[in-house]
Amino acid sequence: KVGYFIYVFTPLGRVIHLQMVKSRRAAHVSAHTVNISSTELSTCYVIPVPILADNYSFLIVDRDTKETAVVDPADPELIISMVVRRKLNLTTVLTTHRHHDHAGGNLALVKHFPGLKVVGGKKDRCEGLTEGVGEGDRLNIGQTHLQVLETPCHTKGHVVFLVSGKAPRTDAGTAKDGAVGSEQVEA
Repeated sequence: KVGYFIYVFTPLGRVIHLQMVKSRRAAHVSAHTVNISSTELSTCYVIPVPILADNYSFLIVDRDTKETAVVDPADPELIISMVVRRKLNLTTVLTTHRHHDHAGGNLALVKHFPGLKVVGGKKDRCEGLTEGVGEGDRLNIGQTHLQVLETPCHTKGHVVFLVSGKAPRTDAGTAKDGAVGSEQVEA
């Protein structure tokens, strides 16, 4: 329990996390998932990025502007490499919660991309946070709309970001397969 507390809640935990990421990369350990593909929406696509042994980051890329958000950048060097290689315009970090295996790369990305906006739950203390959000808040990545849903189970301030390729609906719509209306994916 003490080790978990140190890893999750302290600056030392962030250092340990980044060292684990670096060691895994140096050992040339292959991704835990292969043959993954992006999810296509009308205004964006979402690229899953395998991280460490059992986690993911996601790149949300607006089709028209190439404006890009990264969700939970636990491996900042991998994210930087993907953004540069694909010639994307990284403008936003979306952090679901403060644990280092999700928020561990926030500060490194802010250092590499000055002016980067870091968004996360206002009830959490995510590193590098520039904009705290809560239930129902909305933001845009280019022409892609996102809505914040509070999911306070894993941490008190945990949030998810509902990505909608089309303008948000004003009516309640019909729930189907975990989404209201059409063309939505949670990241």
